[in-house]
Amino acid sequence: MGQEYSSGSLISIFGSERFRDDAHTLSKYASSIGGNSLMPCCVVYPIDESEIVALIKLANTDSLQLFTIARGRNFGYGEAQGTHAGQVIVDLSKMNRIVEVNETLAYATIQPGVSQQHLFEHLQKSDSRLQLDVTGAGLDASIVGNILERGFGHTDYGDRFARVVRMTGVMADGSVVKTGFGGFENANAKNTYKYGLGPMLDGLLSQSNFAIITEMTIELMPKPDKTCMFVVSAKDESALPLLVDAIRELKLSGIVNSAVHFANKARAIGEKENRMAGFWNMSGSISGPTDMVMAKKRIVRSALKKAYPKASIWFIDEFMMGLASFVNRIFKISLYQPLKDAWDLQKGIPTDNPLRILLADESLESATIRTGDYQTCFLWINAVCAADGCSVEQLYELTSSLFKEHGYAFPVTFTAINPRSLIMITNINYLRSEDSIAKAHAFSKRCHEVLIQNGYLPYRSGSGAFEETPEYATGTSALLKGIKGLVDPNYTFAPGKYRI
Repeated sequence: MGQEYSSGSLISIFGSERFRDDAHTLSKYASSIGGNSLMPCCVVYPIDESEIVALIKLANTDSLQLFTIARGRNFGYGEAQGTHAGQVIVDLSKMNRIVEVNETLAYATIQPGVSQQHLFEHLQKSDSRLQLDVTGAGLDASIVGNILERGFGHTDYGDRFARVVRMTGVMADGSVVKTGFGGFENANAKNTYKYGLGPMLDGLLSQSNFAIITEMTIELMPKPDKTCMFVVSAKDESALPLLVDAIRELKLSGIVNSAVHFANKARAIGEKENRMAGFWNMSGSISGPTDMVMAKKRIVRSALKKAYPKASIWFIDEFMMGLASFVNRIFKISLYQPLKDAWDLQKGIPTDNPLRILLADESLESATIRTGDYQTCFLWINAVCAADGCSVEQLYELTSSLFKEHGYAFPVTFTAINPRSLIMITNINYLRSEDSIAKAHAFSKRCHEVLIQNGYLPYRSGSGAFEETPEYATGTSALLKGIKGLVDPNYTFAPGKYRI
């Protein structure tokens, strides 16, 4: 299915300039940083909703399978690959319009091709009072694409999917669906009240294959009067559960609202040596009016010192970062760049540096990267746990033991995305050789098996790894498959995504 197609029919919709089936283009979309290859039959580049509707009608008539990408920059999760070979890749990168930024009500309506850099620069040029929440996925990563996979960021708006107000999607029969109050012609609060009226559809359209999303309205964060990043270094491996318990209480009480990241030394600075880096290194931020931030600083310091008295704690603001930048120009401080990257992300400034570190390529540009050219590959492994010391300790022990047993380095981050949950993300790096790739994928599968057996399920997946995700209980699985059969009876959209 999906192997036979009429180039003439597709060209009649997109023109020859926005239809590609040459070997060079297909190989770019087929390759992934994980090392495997999955060849599509062709790639099309819609510029508006009407072209997507026309494509869907053709796909249903000609039994084509479609796999949609926003910009294809979800590195480590399959990038631009489909779920099966021979699919038509629907690349939405040319649908990159910033429809609206509302300064008064602090929201933006954007298309899926809008990158982190694109919206950031738009806000900068308009001297906006608003800022983004960004991820470490790079300048060229799609905001909508990441949110649909329920990715997370760093600021007080780090739970990015929670900031979705409404979506517009095209279903497999060509009908257009608008969620929330967007589904009403004259709703005054369509861009501000996410719940709408009746059942909410937004959740069904994330991490699914039910629709092609063409527009999204998201909340933006007003720039705070003051942002103060806190950085904590703990020398002891045993400090993690103690610090997790402390951060949970600080987040539950509203003292800390940002995402908080706990990174081991291998994740924080890699192979470099630095006396200031501990076994665990934690970063987050407190922001708001200056007096409030100063008061919160005292509470955060007291709570962390009480939880782990040997913690080294630094509070960093604009002045401190400016001073660090000046000193670094003279003395080249090894810890400066990781600190600067963390600061930029807390301030909603996108950067390619996390990708550069991951791939050991200081010249990397996310907009032009060709993942198949790298001799180093990597895969993400992730899991979610409750934000209590016992859970995080067990998850860490299980995963670190697996990595040690199979001879992989173990860089890991635990992120407190909300007061009650942590997301663990780790990765393996390996050579782009047949044996190394096979070994790495077998290891990834084994990790997910062990973690799932112990109740630690992944928060997201990607092409090439959907079979590693667990199936829902019978009733839920039947409901999701029933919805798929109802809205997409020909299984035109990405069959197999999240096992649906």
